[in-house]
Amino acid sequence: MSRDGGLRWLCWLIAGPTIWAAAFSAAYGMHGVGCALGWPAVMLGPVSLQRAVIALVCVIGVLACLALLAR
Repeated sequence: MSRDGGLRWLCWLIAGPTIWAAAFSAAYGMHGVGCALGWPAVMLGPVSLQRAVIALVCVIGVLACLALLAR
């Protein structure tokens, strides 16, 4: 295996966990921001703004992982 091929393989190997870690960190960060700004009290239909934002971040993370898988 050439050096370039090994590096490419390593990048693909760590891409999924890196995307997951970024999405998890973003969701955790939005939880803190939402608590500080009072988002749990703001309702968007049946769910709070905080839950909607965290769900959106999670959906974006899943879509990024699916895009990586489809490539």
